[in-house]
Amino acid sequence: MLADERKLIRSGDLMDLSELADRKAFLAQTVAAAIPPGPIATQLDQALQRNARLLLAVCGGIRSAQARLTALNEVRNGLGSRLINLEPEQDGCCQ
Repeated sequence: MLADERKLIRSGDLMDLSELADRKAFLAQTVAAAIPPGPIATQLDQALQRNARLLLAVCGGIRSAQARLTALNEVRNGLGSRLINLEPEQDGCCQ
């Protein structure tokens, strides 16, 4: 399941990733109750940490994209107001 999660993160399929989260939470409770042997616990921990780093990178990318879109919207809105101000006035001198 952690390999599936990693594939979804890397592909950007965040909708399916949210569906996987419920299964992952249930499995985490089951594994925690069973207390797996040392090597298996280490492998699980490494896979969880790897996926957590990927998720943090995805979140950072989303925040960067959001900031860029906000900046572009501000530029667009600023240009729009300037274009409106450049229109000839309707005082009869330029008709």
